[in-house]
Parts: sequence; structure tokens; C-alpha cells
Amino acid sequence: MFDSNPAMDLSHVRSRANVAYAPLDVFSRAAPAELGRAARGRRAVLLGLHVCGSLAPRVLAVAADCGAVEAFAVVPCCTKGTLGKRAKGLARAQGRNLYDVLADALLGVCRRDCPDARLDFAPDMGSPKNAVVTARKRPR
Repeated sequence: MFDSNPAMDLSHVRSRANVAYAPLDVFSRAAPAELGRAARGRRAVLLGLHVCGSLAPRVLAVAADCGAVEAFAVVPCCTKGTLGKRAKGLARAQGRNLYDVLADALLGVCRRDCPDARLDFAPDMGSPKNAVVTARKRPR
């Protein structure tokens, strides 16, 4: 488990033997390499939950650039930052739901590196923010 906040409450994962926490700034240039080191030679699946604004495309880029990551999924939550502004303009112009436009935009970002990426909506997630962008990377 990675986050840039080392002070966050991790009591919900401490009892899980297969979950560890490591601080990671995904906006650093070293993020893909740090993530690879954390995988310790194992294949990894990266899951980005509640990735706000510019965090969503950055998590996708880190996943694409990290050799240890074999597959990934990102669940975006909001429309902050530049991507959000673009999505708002497109949503208005197309008469579409803002969150759907954001999800489509993230799928487009993901498909640059992983052409077979998918976008699904999980209505049983219990939130209207239920888009899931997934991809399995092709072997290099």
C-alpha cells in the first residue's frame, strides 16, 4: 500500500500479513523505480482508489512505466485540476455527464500505453463515482 501521507491511519490494514505500507510520491520521477523495488522481483497489480484530479493520470503513467506492474486498475473520484477542467468543457459541449467524460478521458490516457484497456462501471460499488479503468500490460 502506497501513499504520500505517512501519518495516515493504517489500523484497518495492520492485521493483514499480505499488506505493507510504504511512502511513495507518485509525482516524483523515481516513482516507477521505487514501485518496482517495492515489488521485490515479484509481479504486481496496481490499484488506485479514490485518485483525485491529476493523481489518476499520474497513477496510470507510473503503472505503465513500472516493469513490475503487470496489470492495473484506477477508480477516479473527482474532477480537480487541468483534466477536470477539460472534462467539464467536453461534458458541457457534448451534453454528457461530467464523471462519464472524465472516465472516458482516463481510458484514453491509459490506451496510449495499453491499447486493450477497458472502462467499466460498477453499480454495486455504492457510489456514483464507480468507474474502473483496467488494463493488463503487454510483455516488453
